[in-house]
Amino acid sequence: MRYKSLLILCCLLIAISGSAMANDNATNSKTYRLFASGDTMLSRRFPSQVYLNGPQWPLQQLSDLIQGADIAMTNLECVIATRGTFWNKQEHKPFYYRAPPVVLDVLTAAGFDVVTSANNHAMDFGPDALMEHLELLETAGIAAVGSGRNVTAATQPKYIRTGDMTLAIFGMTTYNAPIAAHENRPGVLWLDNNAKVLQVLGPAIVEARHHADLVVFSPHWGGNWTEGPSADRVELAHKLIDLGVDAIMGHSAHQLHGVEVYKGHPIVYDMGNFLWDLKEFKKRTQLTAGFVFEFNHTGFTRLVIHPLQMQFVHTVHAEGAVLTKIQAMMIRMSKALNPAVEFQHDGDALVLQLQPSHRGQENITPPGKIYVAGQTRSLPDQLRMKPSNVVYGAIPEWVNKHQSIRLTQGVEFLGARMVEAAHRDAGFTAEIVLKVSGPLNAWLAEIKGVERHGDDQFTWYYPVAYGNWPPESWRENDIGADLIFVRPPQLKGGTYDISWRLVNPVSGEVTSPVGAADGHADGFIPIGEIWMGSLGIPREAAGVSWSGVLDFFQTVLKTLNLTKPRIMLLARLSVLALILVLVYIMIKVWRRRTLV
Repeated sequence: MRYKSLLILCCLLIAISGSAMANDNATNSKTYRLFASGDTMLSRRFPSQVYLNGPQWPLQQLSDLIQGADIAMTNLECVIATRGTFWNKQEHKPFYYRAPPVVLDVLTAAGFDVVTSANNHAMDFGPDALMEHLELLETAGIAAVGSGRNVTAATQPKYIRTGDMTLAIFGMTTYNAPIAAHENRPGVLWLDNNAKVLQVLGPAIVEARHHADLVVFSPHWGGNWTEGPSADRVELAHKLIDLGVDAIMGHSAHQLHGVEVYKGHPIVYDMGNFLWDLKEFKKRTQLTAGFVFEFNHTGFTRLVIHPLQMQFVHTVHAEGAVLTKIQAMMIRMSKALNPAVEFQHDGDALVLQLQPSHRGQENITPPGKIYVAGQTRSLPDQLRMKPSNVVYGAIPEWVNKHQSIRLTQGVEFLGARMVEAAHRDAGFTAEIVLKVSGPLNAWLAEIKGVERHGDDQFTWYYPVAYGNWPPESWRENDIGADLIFVRPPQLKGGTYDISWRLVNPVSGEVTSPVGAADGHADGFIPIGEIWMGSLGIPREAAGVSWSGVLDFFQTVLKTLNLTKPRIMLLARLSVLALILVLVYIMIKVWRRRTLV
């Protein structure tokens, strides 16, 4: 009996020792770093800057943070593709962000391994563009989270491995239904309330814990320009942590929100903007940060916040007063969420020490597909330099009825077309077809609208084809289109004559006709007219959500130049006239009674 007791005691000691060793190994395992950042947009003026300055330039000053991490991720708020066309997002004045494949060099050169693609711009050019976008990212070795060829694929996480650890990363967006993936259509994971999020992602998170050491949730949630998370967002974040998420890294507001620590787990409600093509910054967009999450087998153990300053097409470390402002702002917003949170200073960075409860799975089984961090690569040249579908192999048939105009700078204006009408509060499409003789560096396009029967006017200044055919990439005899969605300011309404030109903002030069009477003295070429109305005109984007073609009733309104303000004025004048008539009649009746 004594020997049996000794045997049991030895077994217990071995078990306790083994458990202690396991805990020690978990505690002392290698520490890794995940760099996470907010909204990155590589469209519009970005492609031209990549051609001019190279793909390393936008993020070269942050290489210490990005390449110093074991895994790097950002929210890619555009679609990289050559296919597709404007997608109906059911917005009056949507932004459309598509970029040519060459800009993907910005991410591969910087060292990004993961992008979240569940956001309101992933479907800007429809399912075809999204699928090409995902194919290009896959070829570059970058995992795209939160979108896919169907809703099942969009719901699944991407598994990223570094060293001896695997992370499962989920993405989703709360933005509009038209971009949602369905069982038979590509799109993004769109979930518009907390109950749906928990219902859809709850089982997926539980499943992910069987295949990953840690689970990350990176949502595109909430409205633009919010100052902090809503109570609804906070509630959802807490429930997701309770379900098994180890860290939350949010984005969407375009500006920083505070950080909360819930049960030892970090929640960054919004990481702000990271990389954009803005020259003028709205609110506090320019004040941003890079977030380095340190982790090991116990969980995320440390969060280091590096203040950054976003500038035109590049981002740098914040300095001086800007640095101090970001630090104070992050501390203030974080304490508003959790007064007990305590930041430490490490040079310019703010540091949060984390103490998560270890909840790793004992028997992790490999997932079906896994991405290995640090293996991203540049696209092959045939994909990198593939022209967008706005570059044509031949002159389109509809252009042949137009008289071509030779312009300065070796550009030939072949023709243009646009919608006939749009709501005065909405945008509209236009297409200008050109034949070019070679690259033009730093040139932009400009559209002008002038009210025919009044003094209202607008100008729309933009990169050619919104970056899908940058002049820096033009080759001799290329035929292509400046295909654009025009977002004019709110107008009075009426018929507007629309004209177009190219302009160099650096030199002040503009293109103008060569030896022709066409066009205006300021270089503008007439491209059409548009009726900007309200009564009887759909508010949807013209040329995208509706055809923009006038029907009989709208044609009558245009012919009579009856806009809503004018109709309201006529109505007021009619009421006034009626009142005057009634007053006149009453006076006449009173006089007759007085005479009698």
